[in-house]
Amino acid sequence: QGWIGIDLKKRANVYPITWQAKATQFHDTLQVKAGHFRVSRIQVAKKMASFDAAAIKRIRSDQAAIKATYAMPVSMDTDFTAAVAPVHGVESTPFGAQRYVNGEARSPHAGVDIATPQGTPVLAPLAGKVLLVESMFLNGNLMVLGHGHGLVTVYAHLSHFDVKQGEKVGAGQKIGEVGSTGRSTGAHLHWGMRFYNARVDPKSLLKLANTPLNLAE
Repeated sequence: QGWIGIDLKKRANVYPITWQAKATQFHDTLQVKAGHFRVSRIQVAKKMASFDAAAIKRIRSDQAAIKATYAMPVSMDTDFTAAVAPVHGVESTPFGAQRYVNGEARSPHAGVDIATPQGTPVLAPLAGKVLLVESMFLNGNLMVLGHGHGLVTVYAHLSHFDVKQGEKVGAGQKIGEVGSTGRSTGAHLHWGMRFYNARVDPKSLLKLANTPLNLAE
């Protein structure tokens, strides 16, 4: 059994793939189909949509800090099929949605937003290591977990953190609580996932584990 991460912006095409089992290599093809994503529009305060030089500098620093975690080595033999849902609630913005902020187009939504009451416990979906804990301009209180095998998960807009950078956490352990920090229009969890740097829908992890997320549309 294997898992291939197809990035959100990967062009529709047929791609050659190679994998290896013990000493034997196998060659095949993988068809990537075009995705069809919703449009999401939000209105926020002007300072959270149009940025001065200081804000741009901070946003770039925040982005660099998050990006650095995608390449951090994490030595864990995590079973992806044991995943649990971090929270349950209403899917306010789905993965891949084309974002418009105050009428201006932004990058596609590289995660899923789950609206749920302020203070709702956020659980680690898998065992992992806390790679980053930081308060950011757009993402608010943000945490990144590394799970090994190239899998990294991101949690944004938290009200506070329950674990520290460098700690190991278990599947189902509370890591923080839902908030509305950063650029947010209400209490929710932004849950993102990278698999060998590919932006993939975090709900696919739960489908792999056959775990219900219990989302309302």
